Amino acid sequence: GYTVDEAIGKHAAETIVPSYLRDDINKVFSSLLAQEGGTRSTNENITKNGDTIVCDWYNTPISDADGNVIGVASLVQDITERKLVEQQLLDAKDEAEKANNAKSEFLASMSHELRTPLNAVLGYAQMLKLPTRETPFDAREEYVDNILDAGNHLHELIEDVLDLAAAEANQLQLFIESVDLNEVVKDCAMMMRPLGERKRIKLVDHLSDGPSVQLRADKKRMKQSLINLLSNAIKFNKEQGTVVIEGREIEEGLFRISVLDTGMGIPEEDHANVFNMFHRLEADPMVAQEGAGIGLSVTKLLVERMSGRIGFDSELGIGTTFWLELPLASNGDAFIEGGSTEIS
Repeated sequence: GYTVDEAIGKHAAETIVPSYLRDDINKVFSSLLAQEGGTRSTNENITKNGDTIVCDWYNTPISDADGNVIGVASLVQDITERKLVEQQLLDAKDEAEKANNAKSEFLASMSHELRTPLNAVLGYAQMLKLPTRETPFDAREEYVDNILDAGNHLHELIEDVLDLAAAEANQLQLFIESVDLNEVVKDCAMMMRPLGERKRIKLVDHLSDGPSVQLRADKKRMKQSLINLLSNAIKFNKEQGTVVIEGREIEEGLFRISVLDTGMGIPEEDHANVFNMFHRLEADPMVAQEGAGIGLSVTKLLVERMSGRIGFDSELGIGTTFWLELPLASNGDAFIEGGSTEIS
């Protein structure tokens, strides 16, 4: 960035060399002037306007006819863009390796998650085949209940995997309509209360009895997303904890639905990975380890396909609030990817 007139008479160490490198650069020039051969180096330099660039330096002593060193010649090449591309390639390779490891962990996890309910189904079914006189009626009824519970859990796992595959392949079809949010929240709360009661967790619904709210969404997928958040809020809660559902209209024609829990919270080092595919919280005796670790990934994909947003706030030891934002039915600007529309 310097003109010839600005550069002549000034040492590189005084103009384009960062202060932390000046001592090292001066040693390089001293060795060159002592006729110790040429050098090559790659280091940061500062332009006239203060930008930092990366340069390759090729230095060689200049000698007169008698062999006396009278200066140093330097060829400098700006390789900032090349280094950026190299770093991007390294980052992409690192991400690919992480994704590959995550998928391997996922397959190992899924084999366990699928096998557990399947074993329960097969085991209790085999017990039902025992002669009636060896199995009391009450026990047989309990076996059927266990088979149904395990079967439903197995069905949920398979549905998550299929939804994930469809969403990733951009083949997830949505039926967009005007959805009564109050009704959906009421249904989801009613469905999840028994799970909360079994874990002695109170579910409080502050939304469904409030003012009527109409959203522009796929009703089935919206319900699936909310149930996923409520299920996690219960699973990751403390005993005798609380889960609260709240909602409010925000800017941009969106409505925010919040699910608050009083659980252990999410460690800060896990925040960046919460929505990553196949990610689960680190093993901890105080933290639930149910599921295959793809529920939130599926939920994020579904919400974003409906032109919405999802996020969370968490404080360790206090609890977590997950929220999702979806377009109001009156919001005609929202573009729904892969969805047929019927707004009434």
